[in-house]
Amino acid sequence: MSFSSHNSKLLYEKCKTNQTKQALDILNDLDNQRININEKFDSGCTAVFMAAYNGNLELVKALVAKGADVNIAESNEVTPFTVACVNGKISVVEYILENFSATLDPNTIVTGLAGACQYGYPQVIKRLLDRGVDVNMFLDEEGATCLYLACETAQEIVIALLLNNGANPNLPRGKYYPLHLASQAGNLKIMENLLKHDADPDVQIPDGATSLLIAAQNGRISSVDLLYKYNANPNIQMKTDGSTPLYVAAARHHKNTVKALLENPKLDITLALNDGTNILHLLCQFGHLDIIQDMFEKFPNDISKIINVKRKDGTSPLHLAARHGQAEICSLLLSNGANINDTCDGDTALSVATRYGRADTIKVLQDALNNSNNK
Repeated sequence: MSFSSHNSKLLYEKCKTNQTKQALDILNDLDNQRININEKFDSGCTAVFMAAYNGNLELVKALVAKGADVNIAESNEVTPFTVACVNGKISVVEYILENFSATLDPNTIVTGLAGACQYGYPQVIKRLLDRGVDVNMFLDEEGATCLYLACETAQEIVIALLLNNGANPNLPRGKYYPLHLASQAGNLKIMENLLKHDADPDVQIPDGATSLLIAAQNGRISSVDLLYKYNANPNIQMKTDGSTPLYVAAARHHKNTVKALLENPKLDITLALNDGTNILHLLCQFGHLDIIQDMFEKFPNDISKIINVKRKDGTSPLHLAARHGQAEICSLLLSNGANINDTCDGDTALSVATRYGRADTIKVLQDALNNSNNK
């Protein structure tokens, strides 16, 4: 029998626009209208594909009863089952699973599961997991898991479901982990759920950043507090330049985040970048007197370890404070043991302040030098 492409397209359009009665009327006269029920339109979509897309179970069943093939994929290899999963059409998903599971392509199930995780359809996910789908299966070549995809789009309910069903929070996609995604977004609820299920707070991405560093560079104080609660290590340095969470928070002027990081007694304020810059150099350059005072109060035993440390270019914290006219910081440094006579390329802090015309700073340094000479 030859088919009528016009009539076949008419059925397709009724399914596409979810006009159930009109589509059923056409199906009841299928042979007389010479309809090819599996003919493809619009990038390879069939009538049953569109019915599944719309979640129209009544129409899906009617089409199948007349010979529609639920395994025919459109041009991007998306099947009716996959599109039902991605759109959260649970009744269609259940119908296909119950009646065609033996013929479903495994890739169809993987793709459907991935879509349900990304777009947030827990009922679909639960149905697939109940049928024995591995919650930790890799969904792409980079190793993405259901949990990772759900974290990408911050699907809180899906994430909770996956974790409660044994999802491993320490499986990366490439070398990036679910906790990194949640930290970048600052989603505390997701972060805590991952951490409660033993996500490693100290795992690093390729450049060496941890979730704590990511939170610090974005100024997310609550995220820092939460990661500290789960014993995140504040002293892990970037592989690229040696930055720490404390350093990047200060470099981006997140003063309150810096203060939150300083609350951890395990913090090592003596750590330096590859070029020798430590946190004191940075704070002196930016003029953060209150933070320096807070840091000295909390870590008195480390002051002597950083006060006169020079970067590779020979610059000390006092030189930087002098150059930028930070008179009060110079006074604080000197009262805590900074060397007034230290030089960088032959320059003392006083000569640096003089060159840049820092009048108040010159007075502080000159008085300190006079006192030193009078001893």
